[in-house]
Amino acid sequence: MPELDKTVASSVSFTDLLLAGGTKFVIEKAATPLIGNGTLKSGAIKLGAVYLAGNKMPEFIRMALAIDGTEDIAFAVLNMIGMIGGAPGGQAEDSVILV
Repeated sequence: MPELDKTVASSVSFTDLLLAGGTKFVIEKAATPLIGNGTLKSGAIKLGAVYLAGNKMPEFIRMALAIDGTEDIAFAVLNMIGMIGGAPGGQAEDSVILV
């Protein structure tokens, strides 16, 4: 097993990476009924929360929100241009789905 204090990608510790991954899963499931998932709106809200919070929240939570928000925006854009179809689970009503 790797040491938990080693860094990944030169600045992220393995511990923060594991915490961010678990936190992303929880945040995504909890936020989906409120703001959707895989939409431009949900991505903007998550990235906006990271930006506004600054250093007021732990690094692993900011990382989880940033990764999830970026994933939402990428999914929405790829869906809009027809590169992917369908929707991740629990889409909000503002979702744009091209089939």
